[in-house]
Amino acid sequence: MDEDGLKILVVDDESAVRRIMSRVLLRHGYHPIEAADGREALEVFCHENPAIVITDINMPDMDGLELLSRIKEESPEACVVIMTGYGSEETAIKALRSGAGNYFTKPIDLPELIYAIGVLADFIRSREDKSFDYKKIIRETKTIVTGNALGAIYSIVHELTRAIANFPSEAESMQTGLLEMITNAIEHGNLDITYEEKQKALQDGRLDELYENKAQAMPYKERKVTIRYEFDPEKVIYTICDQGDGFDWRSLPDPTDPENLMAASGRGIFMTRLYMDEVVYNDTGNEVTIVKYLQSSEV
Repeated sequence: MDEDGLKILVVDDESAVRRIMSRVLLRHGYHPIEAADGREALEVFCHENPAIVITDINMPDMDGLELLSRIKEESPEACVVIMTGYGSEETAIKALRSGAGNYFTKPIDLPELIYAIGVLADFIRSREDKSFDYKKIIRETKTIVTGNALGAIYSIVHELTRAIANFPSEAESMQTGLLEMITNAIEHGNLDITYEEKQKALQDGRLDELYENKAQAMPYKERKVTIRYEFDPEKVIYTICDQGDGFDWRSLPDPTDPENLMAASGRGIFMTRLYMDEVVYNDTGNEVTIVKYLQSSEV
């Protein structure tokens, strides 16, 4: 991932946490800015316009939830990542439903954080100028077939979410859910990379090498992901199908149990279940349909 000095605001009332995170972000080419509480963070956000905000949930005066809400009022497309501890599952779920783009539990796994921030940074950079008013679209269908290049996902997600411009409160969560599910289809479906393989490669700093080796090997390199998309003023439907062997989706953690939010494995699917109204797998587990019902908004 190609970092180019994106501003990242780190918000935590513990100076040691801010210092460590800022050093790591700086080492990876980002431009960290610090704030000690929510009120200071809101002032910094309005003045500096950072690309990403990483904030703790539990802070005095203005907590992370209120900061998230205020930032979203200022900028609906703002990317906010939350940090929380074990025992705060309900609060973390509330933050995700309020528009947080990702979450991490303390103590923070720094390699995983940098990887996730890199994904968000790539997605932010891939945003295009909108010369066409996509609010004029009232019905649309598409079918996209893509290979296993993870870098291509961002433009696909943008293309498949243009028509929801009239639903800014829903846009970011749908983009995040779609990004997670297409990534899962490539990583765990087509490339057959297990969670354990990915975590080890991430810790060893050879994740790109793992992707490249898998993508060039048979039978993985010939596999495709097919995405079917339908939009109308009432709902948006995405069906994502990979050519892997599938998996036992029935063994996924119960999405109604908040404690499963903190489970490391399957977090992308868990988040998507929070963001979307329906997440339905076929029997094999290599095709998923995600549905979001849209609230009316003026065109």
